[in-house]
Amino acid sequence: MSDEIKKTCLSKRVNYPTYSLATKTTIIDEDTGTLVKKDFAMSSPAGVKVMNPITSLIQLEIASAKKAGKILSLADAMATVATTLGISGDDAKKLLEDYLTPENKASDFGKRIHAMARNIATQLPATTAGLNVSENANLLADLNKVVKTIAAAVDKAISEGKDPAIITIIINDDGTATTYAPSLSDAKEFMAEVRYWGTELSQKGDTFSDKIDVASALIDGKSDALISVFSDILLKIESTSSQNQIDLTAADLYPGATGSFVGKDNGTDSTIDFSAVGDLTIAGERYVFNITSSGAKGAGSATSQATLDIDATLTSEAVELKITKGKATVKGVVAKTDTTAADISAAIVEFKLPVMIVAKAAPATEFVGEVSLSLAPVTDKKDTFELNFSLDGKFSQASESFSAKVGFSTLRMIESVDNIDESDVTVSTMSLEFDAKLTDFTGKVNLMFDQKSKEAGAFTANLMSDKATTDVKFMVASGEPTGIISASNEAGVLLAVTLTDLENSDDVGSIHVGIKKFATISVVKGLHKITYTDGSFETLF
Repeated sequence: MSDEIKKTCLSKRVNYPTYSLATKTTIIDEDTGTLVKKDFAMSSPAGVKVMNPITSLIQLEIASAKKAGKILSLADAMATVATTLGISGDDAKKLLEDYLTPENKASDFGKRIHAMARNIATQLPATTAGLNVSENANLLADLNKVVKTIAAAVDKAISEGKDPAIITIIINDDGTATTYAPSLSDAKEFMAEVRYWGTELSQKGDTFSDKIDVASALIDGKSDALISVFSDILLKIESTSSQNQIDLTAADLYPGATGSFVGKDNGTDSTIDFSAVGDLTIAGERYVFNITSSGAKGAGSATSQATLDIDATLTSEAVELKITKGKATVKGVVAKTDTTAADISAAIVEFKLPVMIVAKAAPATEFVGEVSLSLAPVTDKKDTFELNFSLDGKFSQASESFSAKVGFSTLRMIESVDNIDESDVTVSTMSLEFDAKLTDFTGKVNLMFDQKSKEAGAFTANLMSDKATTDVKFMVASGEPTGIISASNEAGVLLAVTLTDLENSDDVGSIHVGIKKFATISVVKGLHKITYTDGSFETLF
């Protein structure tokens, strides 16, 4: 466990269990010197001054017993976990010891329990709420199945003479385990993979860029204007229907519009029930739509909620966009003329539009997928909302195709309906996923930027092709051009490079297998030199 978690949690322990969260954007694994691979929560029983995956299992046993109306002593909880791990005798009494002390690191028991704990950590929930047995009925039973499998796999690997420090256990979808114990040659092979991806992305960068341009042109350049105008039309219909009057002409809906529009409102002072059918032409573009809405209308301080069903075909000279069975829901808004932040403090907005977009000009380009958006209040942050947006679908052009998913999530302060403070961002996540079948490349690229605070964030990439699979992470700290770049594979080979001044010849990184260092990375005359434990060396790129 990192020193940061120890400082913030262990000193505060009194007569209650303690919980902590290790995040992949901020917490450094003291075994390897790089970011932890995933978010995971840990806990420890009241009065215990150690926190790790093993103490988390012990606390789960105590909490589960309490939920069932029983009292389980610390000693009995330790005995239960020892049985799950296959540990007996005097070793069963050592589960609350810090296995990272020099003495325990050197002992057979310390090496064994450390190997188990490292692999168990990958299976722990990603949030502290995930450790709440009251809300996760099967948590302990499901976790114990996996823990037993991991412990047995670790013991089997040790019995076969494998070094506990490099044992990596992967739990497969069917619940079985795959065991890796990579060697120095595996580490060198992984470096070849990293180089492959460096070359692949460098050489194919223009290809990816071209495809992103195609997608951007189709979604942004050719569809944005249509969607913007249609949004204005929807807002006009919604605002007039809330006043029980949708006897509108085409020109009422949008300046300069011609065509037909029929609206029917059967709502009352307390209910929403209307439909609208339109076929409008605006500046040479056609908007054909069928909209129905139903819900409850709030009065005074009461909140409103409504569901909007949308079918539409929007056509311009460049593109045709079809929305089929789209749905939007709005809950928790206090309906007033002058809406304030307090009136929308409980508002929840959800928006899903299955769409097909076809570009008319050659080369024919098509997108089929879904656009979704949600906005919901954050319970423990006043006037703060979480905004999520995603576009998920498949682009096709000629004989090539690629699936893409773009996601954006952020927290925003909202002081009023017209004042959203975008400078006060506490969390922001952006993701981009490509699954491409192109003329010169077939594979997947997943990119994500995860900002946990204004001071720290991480860029991660998962790169997959028929030749290699590599995870890459980049940590950004305090806006400075420093941080850690790490790459890892499923087998547990980890490359970590600390970004620094290239004129500095100090060690800047390492290659680990599990927790064992297999190579040191230093900067020599501007090049990153990798020196392996067998004396051989090579450059990073």
